[in-house]
Amino acid sequence: MAKRVGVLTGGGTAPGWNAAIQGAAEAAEEHNYEMVGIPYGYSGLMAPNQIYKHLVEHIPGGVLSDLLLKPGSVLGSSRDTPFPKNNPNAFETVRQIIEENIERNRLDLLIAIGGDDTFKSTQGMVERGMIDGNAVPKTIDNDITHTLCFGHITAGEVGKRVVEEMRVEAEVFRRVAIIEAMGRYASWLASLHEGAHIILPAEFEIPQKDFIRRMEEVLKENNGSGIVVVAEGFQIDGKQTFQSPSGELDPHGHGKLGGVRLRIQQWLKEADIDASDHLPGYRYRNGPPTEEDATLARRLGYASMEAAAKGKVNMISVAQGHRGSDIVVIDMNQVSGGKVLPRSMYNFEILKPTISHPIAEIAQQE
Repeated sequence: MAKRVGVLTGGGTAPGWNAAIQGAAEAAEEHNYEMVGIPYGYSGLMAPNQIYKHLVEHIPGGVLSDLLLKPGSVLGSSRDTPFPKNNPNAFETVRQIIEENIERNRLDLLIAIGGDDTFKSTQGMVERGMIDGNAVPKTIDNDITHTLCFGHITAGEVGKRVVEEMRVEAEVFRRVAIIEAMGRYASWLASLHEGAHIILPAEFEIPQKDFIRRMEEVLKENNGSGIVVVAEGFQIDGKQTFQSPSGELDPHGHGKLGGVRLRIQQWLKEADIDASDHLPGYRYRNGPPTEEDATLARRLGYASMEAAAKGKVNMISVAQGHRGSDIVVIDMNQVSGGKVLPRSMYNFEILKPTISHPIAEIAQQE
Protein backbone atom coordinates (compact mmCIF):
# COMPACT_ATOMS: atom_id res chain seq x y z
CA MET A 1 0.00 0.00 0.00
CA ALA A 2 1.37 3.42 -1.00
CA LYS A 3 2.28 5.86 1.73
CA ARG A 4 0.08 8.94 1.96
CA VAL A 5 0.96 12.59 2.41
CA GLY A 6 -1.43 15.41 3.20
CA VAL A 7 -0.78 18.89 1.84
CA LEU A 8 -2.33 22.11 3.16
CA THR A 9 -2.01 25.83 2.53
CA GLY A 10 -2.26 28.26 5.44
CA GLY A 11 -2.32 32.00 6.06
CA GLY A 12 -2.89 34.84 3.63
CA THR A 13 -3.08 34.37 -0.12
CA ALA A 14 0.15 34.56 -2.11
CA PRO A 15 0.88 34.14 -5.82
CA GLY A 16 2.53 30.76 -6.39
CA TRP A 17 0.61 28.69 -3.85
CA ASN A 18 -0.70 26.31 -6.50
CA ALA A 19 2.72 26.03 -8.11
CA ALA A 20 4.15 24.94 -4.75
CA ILE A 21 1.38 22.34 -4.46
CA GLN A 22 2.28 21.10 -7.94
CA GLY A 23 5.96 20.78 -7.05
CA ALA A 24 5.18 18.85 -3.88
CA ALA A 25 2.81 16.56 -5.80
CA GLU A 26 5.46 15.85 -8.44
CA ALA A 27 7.95 14.82 -5.76
CA ALA A 28 5.30 12.71 -4.03
CA GLU A 29 4.59 10.84 -7.25
CA GLU A 30 8.29 10.22 -7.87
CA HIS A 31 8.68 8.75 -4.39
CA ASN A 32 5.50 6.64 -4.59
CA TYR A 33 3.41 8.67 -2.17
CA GLU A 34 -0.27 9.29 -2.67
CA MET A 35 -1.02 12.96 -2.02
CA VAL A 36 -4.34 14.12 -0.57
CA GLY A 37 -5.49 17.69 -0.08
CA ILE A 38 -6.39 19.02 3.36
CA PRO A 39 -8.92 21.81 2.77
CA TYR A 40 -8.73 25.26 4.34
CA GLY A 41 -5.42 25.01 6.13
CA TYR A 42 -5.23 23.76 9.68
CA SER A 43 -8.98 24.18 10.12
CA GLY A 44 -9.33 21.18 7.79
CA LEU A 45 -7.12 19.13 10.07
CA MET A 46 -9.01 20.18 13.21
CA ALA A 47 -12.55 19.59 11.87
CA PRO A 48 -14.13 16.28 12.98
CA ASN A 49 -14.65 13.26 10.71
CA GLN A 50 -12.69 14.46 7.69
CA ILE A 51 -12.17 12.34 4.58
CA TYR A 52 -9.49 13.96 2.42
CA LYS A 53 -9.77 13.67 -1.34
CA HIS A 54 -6.90 12.85 -3.66
CA LEU A 55 -5.18 16.06 -4.71
CA VAL A 56 -6.25 15.88 -8.36
CA GLU A 57 -9.91 15.89 -7.26
CA HIS A 58 -9.34 19.44 -5.99
CA ILE A 59 -8.07 20.60 -9.39
CA PRO A 60 -10.63 21.72 -12.00
CA GLY A 61 -10.08 19.32 -14.90
CA GLY A 62 -7.84 17.12 -12.77
CA VAL A 63 -4.62 18.11 -14.58
CA LEU A 64 -1.74 18.73 -12.19
CA SER A 65 0.27 20.89 -14.60
CA ASP A 66 -2.65 23.35 -14.81
CA LEU A 67 -1.74 24.56 -11.32
CA LEU A 68 1.54 26.29 -12.22
CA LEU A 69 0.20 29.77 -13.03
CA LYS A 70 -3.20 29.49 -11.37
CA PRO A 71 -3.82 32.17 -8.68
CA GLY A 72 -4.93 31.37 -5.15
CA SER A 73 -4.98 27.86 -3.71
CA VAL A 74 -7.17 25.01 -4.94
CA LEU A 75 -7.17 23.77 -1.34
CA GLY A 76 -8.34 27.00 0.26
CA SER A 77 -6.79 28.46 3.38
CA SER A 78 -7.41 29.77 6.88
CA ARG A 79 -5.45 31.38 9.69
CA ASP A 80 -6.48 28.70 12.18
CA THR A 81 -3.88 26.90 14.26
CA PRO A 82 -3.92 24.08 16.82
CA PHE A 83 -1.84 26.39 19.03
CA PRO A 84 -3.66 29.76 19.27
CA LYS A 85 -1.88 32.36 21.36
CA ASN A 86 -5.11 33.52 22.98
CA ASN A 87 -5.89 30.00 24.25
CA PRO A 88 -2.82 27.99 25.32
CA ASN A 89 -4.99 25.00 26.27
CA ALA A 90 -6.79 24.79 22.92
CA PHE A 91 -4.53 22.07 21.53
CA GLU A 92 -5.72 19.51 24.05
CA THR A 93 -9.32 20.08 22.92
CA VAL A 94 -8.51 19.29 19.27
CA ARG A 95 -5.68 16.80 19.68
CA GLN A 96 -7.92 13.74 19.49
CA ILE A 97 -9.73 15.10 16.42
CA ILE A 98 -6.41 15.67 14.64
CA GLU A 99 -5.16 12.21 15.59
CA GLU A 100 -8.38 10.62 14.32
CA ASN A 101 -8.18 12.53 11.02
CA ILE A 102 -4.57 11.46 10.56
CA GLU A 103 -5.44 7.82 11.31
CA ARG A 104 -8.66 7.78 9.27
CA ASN A 105 -6.85 9.17 6.23
CA ARG A 106 -3.72 7.04 6.76
CA LEU A 107 -1.42 10.07 6.63
CA ASP A 108 2.28 9.34 6.93
CA LEU A 109 3.50 12.87 6.19
CA LEU A 110 2.31 16.47 6.20
CA ILE A 111 3.47 19.24 3.85
CA ALA A 112 2.39 22.71 5.00
CA ILE A 113 2.74 25.65 2.62
CA GLY A 114 2.54 29.01 4.33
CA GLY A 115 4.27 31.74 6.28
CA ASP A 116 5.84 31.96 9.71
CA ASP A 117 2.63 31.09 11.57
CA THR A 118 1.91 28.07 9.39
CA PHE A 119 5.32 26.49 9.75
CA LYS A 120 5.29 27.12 13.51
CA SER A 121 2.04 25.14 13.66
CA THR A 122 3.68 22.39 11.62
CA GLN A 123 6.69 22.43 13.90
CA GLY A 124 4.40 22.03 16.90
CA MET A 125 2.73 19.00 15.30
CA VAL A 126 6.06 17.32 14.55
CA GLU A 127 7.57 18.05 17.96
CA ARG A 128 4.53 16.53 19.70
CA GLY A 129 4.86 13.35 17.67
CA MET A 130 1.55 13.86 15.86
CA ILE A 131 2.96 13.38 12.36
CA ASP A 132 6.19 13.86 10.43
CA GLY A 133 6.16 16.90 8.19
CA ASN A 134 7.92 19.72 6.41
CA ALA A 135 7.11 23.29 5.41
CA VAL A 136 7.35 25.50 2.33
CA PRO A 137 7.90 29.27 2.94
CA LYS A 138 5.28 31.61 1.51
CA THR A 139 4.89 35.32 2.17
CA ILE A 140 4.61 38.38 -0.02
CA ASP A 141 6.42 40.34 2.73
CA ASN A 142 9.55 38.16 2.34
CA ASP A 143 10.18 38.45 6.07
CA ILE A 144 11.20 34.82 6.73
CA THR A 145 14.90 34.40 7.47
CA HIS A 146 17.27 32.36 5.29
CA THR A 147 15.07 32.45 2.19
CA LEU A 148 13.52 34.34 -0.66
CA CYS A 149 9.83 33.52 -0.29
CA PHE A 150 7.60 32.77 -3.22
CA GLY A 151 4.86 35.36 -3.74
CA HIS A 152 7.24 38.24 -3.06
CA ILE A 153 8.49 38.62 -6.63
CA THR A 154 4.96 38.87 -8.03
CA ALA A 155 3.83 41.28 -5.31
CA GLY A 156 6.81 43.49 -6.15
CA GLU A 157 5.78 43.59 -9.80
CA VAL A 158 2.29 44.64 -8.72
CA GLY A 159 3.87 47.41 -6.64
CA LYS A 160 5.76 48.74 -9.65
CA ARG A 161 2.56 48.85 -11.71
CA VAL A 162 0.69 50.65 -8.93
CA VAL A 163 3.41 53.32 -8.75
CA GLU A 164 3.20 53.90 -12.51
CA GLU A 165 -0.60 54.11 -12.41
CA MET A 166 -0.58 56.59 -9.51
CA ARG A 167 2.17 58.65 -11.12
CA VAL A 168 -0.26 59.59 -13.90
CA GLU A 169 -2.78 61.00 -11.44
CA ALA A 170 -0.12 62.73 -9.35
CA GLU A 171 1.38 64.49 -12.36
CA VAL A 172 -1.97 65.46 -13.89
CA PHE A 173 -3.23 67.08 -10.69
CA ARG A 174 0.15 68.14 -9.26
CA ARG A 175 -0.41 66.33 -6.02
CA VAL A 176 1.08 63.56 -3.90
CA ALA A 177 -0.17 59.99 -4.26
CA ILE A 178 0.17 57.92 -1.07
CA ILE A 179 0.27 54.14 -1.53
CA GLU A 180 -0.13 51.87 1.50
CA ALA A 181 1.84 48.67 0.91
CA MET A 182 1.54 45.44 2.84
CA GLY A 183 4.28 44.77 5.38
CA ARG A 184 3.54 44.28 9.09
CA TYR A 185 7.10 44.31 10.42
CA ALA A 186 9.27 44.37 7.30
CA SER A 187 9.56 46.74 4.34
CA TRP A 188 10.92 44.41 1.68
CA LEU A 189 7.72 44.69 -0.35
CA ALA A 190 7.52 48.46 0.06
CA SER A 191 11.13 48.61 -1.15
CA LEU A 192 10.15 47.02 -4.46
CA HIS A 193 7.86 49.93 -5.41
CA GLU A 194 10.29 51.17 -8.02
CA GLY A 195 9.79 54.81 -8.93
CA ALA A 196 8.45 55.98 -5.56
CA HIS A 197 10.06 59.18 -4.27
CA ILE A 198 9.69 58.36 -0.57
CA ILE A 199 9.28 54.96 1.11
CA LEU A 200 8.31 54.99 4.79
CA PRO A 201 9.39 51.70 6.42
CA ALA A 202 7.85 49.47 9.05
CA GLU A 203 11.17 49.13 10.86
CA PHE A 204 11.97 52.76 11.76
CA GLU A 205 10.02 55.83 12.80
CA ILE A 206 10.42 58.90 10.60
CA PRO A 207 9.56 62.19 12.35
CA GLN A 208 6.83 64.25 10.71
CA LYS A 209 9.15 67.22 10.24
CA ASP A 210 11.74 65.09 8.41
CA PHE A 211 9.05 63.66 6.15
CA ILE A 212 7.67 67.10 5.28
CA ARG A 213 11.18 68.44 4.63
CA ARG A 214 11.88 65.66 2.14
CA MET A 215 8.40 65.91 0.63
CA GLU A 216 8.88 69.59 -0.13
CA GLU A 217 12.19 68.77 -1.85
CA VAL A 218 10.47 66.12 -3.97
CA LEU A 219 7.70 68.51 -5.00
CA LYS A 220 10.25 71.12 -6.13
CA GLU A 221 12.14 68.51 -8.13
CA ASN A 222 9.02 67.04 -9.78
CA ASN A 223 6.85 70.02 -10.71
CA GLY A 224 4.54 69.64 -7.73
CA SER A 225 3.93 65.89 -7.83
CA GLY A 226 5.28 62.95 -5.86
CA ILE A 227 4.75 59.30 -4.94
CA VAL A 228 4.93 58.14 -1.30
CA VAL A 229 4.83 54.46 -0.37
CA VAL A 230 4.20 53.65 3.28
CA ALA A 231 4.45 50.15 4.75
CA GLU A 232 1.26 49.28 6.63
CA GLY A 233 3.34 48.65 9.76
CA PHE A 234 4.91 52.15 9.77
CA GLN A 235 4.84 53.50 13.32
CA ILE A 236 3.77 56.95 14.43
CA ASP A 237 4.55 57.86 18.04
CA GLY A 238 5.66 54.28 18.64
CA LYS A 239 2.39 52.71 17.50
CA GLN A 240 1.13 50.96 14.40
CA THR A 241 -2.26 51.79 12.88
CA PHE A 242 -4.99 49.16 13.18
CA GLN A 243 -8.30 48.84 11.36
CA SER A 244 -10.00 47.65 14.54
CA PRO A 245 -9.63 50.05 17.48
CA SER A 246 -10.90 47.33 19.81
CA GLY A 247 -7.67 45.42 19.29
CA GLU A 248 -9.17 42.19 17.95
CA LEU A 249 -6.47 39.57 17.28
CA ASP A 250 -6.34 36.53 15.02
CA PRO A 251 -5.40 33.09 16.45
CA HIS A 252 -1.71 33.92 15.99
CA GLY A 253 -1.98 37.12 18.03
CA HIS A 254 -1.95 39.59 15.11
CA GLY A 255 -4.21 42.62 14.82
CA LYS A 256 -5.45 43.77 11.41
CA LEU A 257 -3.33 46.67 10.23
CA GLY A 258 -4.60 49.39 7.93
CA GLY A 259 -5.10 53.12 7.53
CA VAL A 260 -1.62 54.52 8.09
CA ARG A 261 -1.80 56.17 4.64
CA LEU A 262 -4.61 58.37 5.99
CA ARG A 263 -2.39 59.55 8.81
CA ILE A 264 0.35 60.45 6.32
CA GLN A 265 -2.28 62.27 4.29
CA GLN A 266 -3.12 64.27 7.42
CA TRP A 267 0.55 65.16 7.86
CA LEU A 268 0.55 66.54 4.32
CA LYS A 269 -2.72 68.40 4.86
CA GLU A 270 -1.20 70.14 7.88
CA ALA A 271 1.64 71.27 5.60
CA ASP A 272 -0.90 72.48 3.00
CA ILE A 273 0.09 69.75 0.51
CA ASP A 274 -2.66 68.12 -1.55
CA ALA A 275 -2.60 64.32 -1.50
CA SER A 276 -4.70 61.32 -2.50
CA ASP A 277 -4.54 57.92 -0.83
CA HIS A 278 -4.49 54.50 -2.47
CA LEU A 279 -4.77 50.99 -1.02
CA PRO A 280 -3.76 48.24 -3.49
CA GLY A 281 -4.58 45.71 -0.75
CA TYR A 282 -5.26 42.28 -2.14
CA ARG A 283 -3.96 43.16 -5.58
CA TYR A 284 -0.59 42.15 -4.14
CA ARG A 285 -1.93 38.72 -3.20
CA ASN A 286 -4.63 37.55 -5.54
CA GLY A 287 -3.22 37.58 -9.06
CA PRO A 288 -1.37 34.81 -10.89
CA PRO A 289 2.35 34.45 -10.18
CA THR A 290 4.99 35.56 -12.62
CA GLU A 291 6.73 32.66 -14.35
CA GLU A 292 9.81 33.27 -12.21
CA ASP A 293 7.78 33.20 -9.01
CA ALA A 294 5.86 30.10 -10.10
CA THR A 295 9.11 28.28 -10.85
CA LEU A 296 10.51 29.27 -7.46
CA ALA A 297 7.36 28.03 -5.68
CA ARG A 298 7.37 24.77 -7.61
CA ARG A 299 11.01 24.09 -6.73
CA LEU A 300 10.42 24.88 -3.05
CA GLY A 301 7.41 22.56 -2.92
CA TYR A 302 9.33 19.79 -4.64
CA ALA A 303 12.33 20.10 -2.30
CA SER A 304 10.22 20.00 0.85
CA MET A 305 8.35 16.87 -0.20
CA GLU A 306 11.47 15.15 -1.49
CA ALA A 307 13.25 15.73 1.82
CA ALA A 308 10.28 14.35 3.78
CA ALA A 309 10.15 11.25 1.57
CA LYS A 310 13.82 10.67 2.38
CA GLY A 311 13.17 10.87 6.11
CA LYS A 312 14.29 14.47 6.65
CA VAL A 313 11.43 15.94 8.69
CA ASN A 314 10.81 19.08 10.73
CA MET A 315 12.57 20.80 7.85
CA ILE A 316 11.76 23.74 5.59
CA SER A 317 12.85 24.30 2.00
CA VAL A 318 14.57 27.65 1.45
CA ALA A 319 15.71 29.63 -1.60
CA GLN A 320 19.12 31.25 -1.31
CA GLY A 321 21.62 32.88 -3.65
CA HIS A 322 20.86 35.21 -6.54
CA ARG A 323 17.08 35.45 -6.98
CA GLY A 324 16.64 32.25 -5.00
CA SER A 325 18.63 30.13 -7.43
CA ASP A 326 19.83 27.66 -4.78
CA ILE A 327 17.17 25.52 -3.10
CA VAL A 328 18.22 23.74 0.09
CA VAL A 329 16.39 22.20 3.06
CA ILE A 330 17.21 23.24 6.63
CA ASP A 331 15.86 22.62 10.12
CA MET A 332 12.72 24.65 10.89
CA ASN A 333 14.30 25.71 14.18
CA GLN A 334 16.78 27.81 12.20
CA VAL A 335 14.04 29.85 10.56
CA SER A 336 11.86 32.65 11.91
CA GLY A 337 9.72 35.51 10.69
CA GLY A 338 12.16 38.18 11.79
CA LYS A 339 13.93 39.25 8.59
CA VAL A 340 13.67 43.05 8.53
CA LEU A 341 15.32 45.91 6.70
CA PRO A 342 18.52 46.90 8.57
CA ARG A 343 19.30 50.57 9.20
CA SER A 344 22.36 50.23 6.97
CA MET A 345 20.04 49.67 4.00
CA TYR A 346 17.93 52.78 4.51
CA ASN A 347 18.87 56.35 3.54
CA PHE A 348 17.44 58.68 6.19
CA GLU A 349 18.20 61.76 4.09
CA ILE A 350 16.12 60.87 1.04
CA LEU A 351 13.83 58.51 2.99
CA LYS A 352 14.26 55.46 0.79
CA PRO A 353 15.96 52.06 1.02
CA THR A 354 19.41 51.98 -0.54
CA ILE A 355 19.06 48.59 -2.19
CA SER A 356 19.33 48.89 -5.96
CA HIS A 357 18.51 45.28 -6.89
CA PRO A 358 16.20 44.34 -4.04
CA ILE A 359 15.13 40.85 -5.03
CA ALA A 360 18.67 39.54 -5.46
CA GLU A 361 19.92 41.16 -2.28
CA ILE A 362 16.85 40.25 -0.26
CA ALA A 363 17.52 36.59 -1.01
CA GLN A 364 20.82 36.84 0.84
CA GLN A 365 19.89 39.37 3.53
CA GLU A 366 19.35 38.03 7.04
